[in-house]
Order: sequence, then structure tokens, then C-alpha cells
Amino acid sequence: MQIMEKKISSLYKIYNKSLSTAAPSLLVFFILILVFLLSFPYMNDSASAAENSYIPTAPSGLEFGFLNVEYEYTVYTTSSDALWMFDWGDGTASDWKSLTNSTNSITQSHSWDSIEKYQVRVKFKNDFFVDGVWSDSLEVTISKYYEEDVPLTPTTPSGKIVGCTDVECSYSTYTTDLKGDLVQYRFDWGDESISDWTSLTSSGSLSSVSHSWKKIGEYSVRSPARDQYGLISSWSEALPVTIEPDSDGDTLSDTINGMNQYIIHVNQTVIFYNSTSGNASILNSNSEGNYLIDDNKDARWDYIYDPISGSFGTYEEQPSDNGFSFVVPWQILVILGIIVGIILTVFILIKTGVIYLYDEYVVEE
Repeated sequence: MQIMEKKISSLYKIYNKSLSTAAPSLLVFFILILVFLLSFPYMNDSASAAENSYIPTAPSGLEFGFLNVEYEYTVYTTSSDALWMFDWGDGTASDWKSLTNSTNSITQSHSWDSIEKYQVRVKFKNDFFVDGVWSDSLEVTISKYYEEDVPLTPTTPSGKIVGCTDVECSYSTYTTDLKGDLVQYRFDWGDESISDWTSLTSSGSLSSVSHSWKKIGEYSVRSPARDQYGLISSWSEALPVTIEPDSDGDTLSDTINGMNQYIIHVNQTVIFYNSTSGNASILNSNSEGNYLIDDNKDARWDYIYDPISGSFGTYEEQPSDNGFSFVVPWQILVILGIIVGIILTVFILIKTGVIYLYDEYVVEE
């Protein structure tokens, strides 16, 4: 019996010791639960406060524009799960848009049909901001434009008038903006394709764009100008361009001067071939990059061909440039020849005795 009482006493002491050790931990645990329960009603208020404190950046774009001209406005974001909507300030808004194709911006365009100041803003929403948050506004002033606000008609594009299929050709144009605004250009290539707008450049500066055609034929290249406020000029005069075949890939037309004469590259040698006569000759080039052609193989140049413009014409020997050039008229040469002939004839007659020359002597008494 005494042994049993000692065991019970030992177990009681162990229980009291464990209870005294665990009591602080249990007390801390219950305090944390109590604090969480007391603070739970305020958690939604904190989230609402965070939502109200977040204001997206205002959209970027032109702050001045003209009636009925489309303008682009952009919002920048890295949240792929966010949706954005543009409010144009005229009672209309865009659809909700999200990022696409790993971009970091969303762009929408809009035009206004009344002269007024508009507050353009965007609304942001996602899973945390389900009701959305409006950004600050960008004020856009819309005005009426006049004739002097529109860029002048660009010059007729300049560039090659004869080209080859699948060969890039560069074309340039420029215009003047009476207000000194920046301008940009686009080109209609005449093959049912139009280039993108070039980068904005200063008024009067030349802008160039390259293009290649897939099919042979006659094309017209023309261009309008657009200023930084979206006003577009009338179309320029068209530049006619002829595109010819290039079967040997030498970037030169297979045909020149009609369909009977060809320029062919063979092992880096340029050959001129006349299919009518059957003659073939190696071409030479002058300092200006034109080809000189000896069609009849008489060691004299017969034609000159400009591969840039495609012009083909008769070769004319150019006088050497030695700083002095004088051409004697043929009439003077004939007269000088007659005089020399007379002098030679008299000299021969005297030598042969036909004509005597004698001295006259005077005899004094």
C-alpha cells in the first residue's frame, strides 16, 4: 500500500511540473487568439483604406488636339491580371482591356466632335480591387483647325524609276509645316500596300523609306504628310516606277532598251548580250558607275547604261579635262590647208626651175 501511494505521489509531482512549464505557452496562445478576434472587424476597413489610397497614374498622350482627329492614349502597367478602361470625358468609355503579348502598356484611341476641354482618365481593377480605382485625369483641349494648320503637300517622291523584283529601293520626300510642327510621312507603293508612318522629324527635313515589289509592272509611288497633332496633308504627285525581272539575282534588270538587250552576271563578270545580233561583250564601268557597252566589238564604246535610273543611250566621247579646251572651226582649217598648199606648190616650181627668181643689177657709166 505504501508503495502504491509513493507512485501516485510521484505522478502528481510530474503532472504539476509539466503544467507549470506549459502554462506560459498556453497563455500566449490564448492571448493571440483573443487579439485576432478583436481585430477582425477592422481588417476589411484596412483593405478598403488601401484600395482608396491607391491611385493609378494618369494616361499619357497629347494634351492638345483638333476636332475629329484620332489620338492615342497609353497606360503603363506590369500587372498581367489587371483590367483597364479609358474614360474619354465625353460620356463615352472604352472596353476593359488587359496586357497582351508580354507588353507593358495598353493603348486606346479616340476622337472628339466638340470644342471643349476633356478629362481623360483610366480605371483599374483586379481581384483585390474588385470595384476598380480611377486614375488622376489628363486634361485634353480640343480645338478647330484651319488651312494653315495642315502641312503642305509633300514633294513628289524621289528615287529609282526603274527597279527589279525583290530588290529594295529607297524613296524620299519632304514638306513644310507653316506652324513649324514636327511631321511624318507614309508611302503608297501602288501595289495595294502602304508603309507605316515614319518617325516625326522637323519641317523641311527629308524622310526616306525602302520598298521592294514582288511582280514586274508599272507602279506609282506617292506620299502624304502628317503633323504631330494628327493633321494630314493632301497626297503628293506620283512618281512612276517600272519594275523589271531579275532572274540572275544581280539586282540589275534582265532587260534594257526594250526586250532585245540583256545584262547578265557570269562568275562576277558583267556581260552585255544583244539577242537580236547575237553579240556578247564584257561591260566596263566609268567613274560614275555607268556601264559602257561595245555592242559591235569594234573596240569603241557604243552605248552607256545607268543601272540606277535605267536610262540607256548612245555613248559620246567626252573631251579630256586638262584645264584647256579649244575647238578650231572647220572653215579655218580649210583655209589654212589651201594656203599651205599654195606655198608648197610655189616652192616646188622654183626648185624645178619653172619659176626663176633673179636680181636686178644697175650698171653705172
